[in-house]
Amino acid sequence: VLFRSTWRVVMGGPQDILGDGRLLKTVEVEGDGPCPCKGQRVEVHYETRLAASQAKIDSTWDLNEAFDFILGDNQVLEAWELGVATMRPGERSVFTVDPSLAYGEDGAGDDIPGSATLEFTIELLTGKKPSTSSSSKVPDVAEQKAPNRLDKHEKDLPGESLRLQRAEDAKARGNELVRRGDFKLAQEAYREALNLLRGRSACAATDESGQARLTDLADLDSIRECKQLRLSCLLNLAQCDLKLDDYAAASRDASEALDLDPASCKALYRRGVARLASGDLECAKADLLKALQLDPRNADIRSRLEE
Repeated sequence: VLFRSTWRVVMGGPQDILGDGRLLKTVEVEGDGPCPCKGQRVEVHYETRLAASQAKIDSTWDLNEAFDFILGDNQVLEAWELGVATMRPGERSVFTVDPSLAYGEDGAGDDIPGSATLEFTIELLTGKKPSTSSSSKVPDVAEQKAPNRLDKHEKDLPGESLRLQRAEDAKARGNELVRRGDFKLAQEAYREALNLLRGRSACAATDESGQARLTDLADLDSIRECKQLRLSCLLNLAQCDLKLDDYAAASRDASEALDLDPASCKALYRRGVARLASGDLECAKADLLKALQLDPRNADIRSRLEE
């Protein structure tokens, strides 16, 4: 647990949040208001750089697309959980992050090498007061696109393909952790992938009926690839939840998978198992019967129905 009273401030330098040099914070723009609380959904803009070379990895400012997550829900890197909890609405700060609080010895894909120290510039948008100040990196209103609409060239932005590649890398890392039996770390890898995919415009652009607006999307294959990757990560995440006896999370993740594919036998089965373990017998039975209709020869489903 991070107690803000323990922050160490080096005179004339950054704040040493943990007191051991692994997470340094330099405030560029002061914020105003209370820091976010655990369990609160927060929205941020961010930019990621390699500390050694200052090479930029990705940026939501480049995508003109903010990123949100639930604080304290293990959806993001540990450095983010600790750092964002110290921020005030409208604040923009640079966090210098030790590998132990980021991607560790393994790194992430081709862009983040193993044992890399990273710099994250983060602006907390949640609770930010409207301002006409030019100090923020957020583009002017005239430069912003309508929500969920793509420019005809947006699919070619490096950030979009990079985001998808990083999501695929995170999923592969999760799969390897599952093979090793480390379901807790696998959970984190799958959640990382899902967070990256959540921000992809190609996955989110829909009309009022929820159908993809193909006139706005130049690459239908990208939508399908994104959806399939999300579905796979959610199914794997639900399985990890079950392994860790986190039945509420398993039910939630399986339900989200069913939003993408209502005929997913695996999602129905895993939600049914979670509901069964939680004592929700009627709903569990309904899920398992639907799963059995989709896969009548599945012995595991039959066995669960007999419990």
